[in-house]
Amino acid sequence: SWRYLSPFQPVPDWLSSWLPGFPAALTWLGKEGTDWRWNVAPVGIEGSKPQPQGNILWRITLPLPVRRFFPLPGSAVVAVQDEASQLYFLDQSNGGILWNKKLDGPLLSEVFPVHIPSLDQRGWLMNTRSAVYLFSEEGHLAAGYPLLLRAPASAGLTFVPGMGGKGGAYFFPSENRRIYGYSLEGMPLSVWSPGPEAGDMATPLVCFPFAGKDYIAGYSSLRGFFALNPLGEDHFQPVGVEVEGFPAPVADPTSSTPRFVVFDGRGRAQVINLQGAHFPLRVAASPGLPSQSLFSDFAGDPRKDFLSLQGKQLQLSGYEEKTFRVFWSQQLETPADTLILVDKPGKKWAALGRAKSRTLHLFDGAGNEVPGSPVGGSQGLKWTDGGGAITVLGNQIIAYQLPKPD
Repeated sequence: SWRYLSPFQPVPDWLSSWLPGFPAALTWLGKEGTDWRWNVAPVGIEGSKPQPQGNILWRITLPLPVRRFFPLPGSAVVAVQDEASQLYFLDQSNGGILWNKKLDGPLLSEVFPVHIPSLDQRGWLMNTRSAVYLFSEEGHLAAGYPLLLRAPASAGLTFVPGMGGKGGAYFFPSENRRIYGYSLEGMPLSVWSPGPEAGDMATPLVCFPFAGKDYIAGYSSLRGFFALNPLGEDHFQPVGVEVEGFPAPVADPTSSTPRFVVFDGRGRAQVINLQGAHFPLRVAASPGLPSQSLFSDFAGDPRKDFLSLQGKQLQLSGYEEKTFRVFWSQQLETPADTLILVDKPGKKWAALGRAKSRTLHLFDGAGNEVPGSPVGGSQGLKWTDGGGAITVLGNQIIAYQLPKPD
């Protein structure tokens, strides 16, 4: 039986603890068997038409707030690490905790899916400042792990399949300003034990194929943007880039126009090809002002696009044939704090995070807010095959079923 409420009736106290943490009102509420279902709409501008909302599929609460969320695209799981460095792997279909482990500190890296030859199964590779961890799918440590680091890592590792042995290899910058490399079996790689001095680095390296070999690139305060060949030698002359802080270079090494991009945090990007040729691009509405940017396929061009956020201004630019242009630029009602890539099949989406209301607003590549947006969330978002979204709100992980577009 369904119990309907009048449109935009205030949320009852008994239900408020189960709803996302943003200003909202109910459009309807009901029970189907033992499951409660509801639609909520954000309280916005008077007279504005609310977006159709989705349902909460499941929601779990952890003992402590979540420090980081790992979407793990292409898998049926998500991972989170809480403020006590406890790592949880969850089944994305129902939120069930598959396994959890205590690590020695906060994770610096992403969580990389790898193939463990000795077990002939998938595993998960990651690192903290002091150690590298390799877990099996069931949460068991692989032989030789955790690998305690001789020099503390200054940023997350980067995994390179097919390099350094059967299972691949990984590289990371260290606090002694050098780069280290290991095989997946945990053996130091020659030349990279340690590798060349690169300077202070606070973001992960990027790896790219060139002429049948894998190369290592990154950004440091000493060298700017650099690329090294398998022997640790410069592949091209380092490129000086004036930036805010330590940007994380992004790469598109496998398209018909392979290149790297380094954002300066002020509305511009330096585009660098695999031979070291480079040029600047304006990628935000107001160069010189603080900005956040993404480099991905939002509009459908294989050369990828640039999505930038500056407070209330959201802008997408990219290539149309041989011309670089602004596809659209729009003024948001309220400023957003974070810009997040939503890694879904085909053209990508983006999520705008607002810390005060603890909401994530989802936008497609055309700049339209999608049905079901906003959702409650404070960091990260994973798109699921069934049209759902999983995100984090404080110490809770929440899965939403979003409405299908009209």
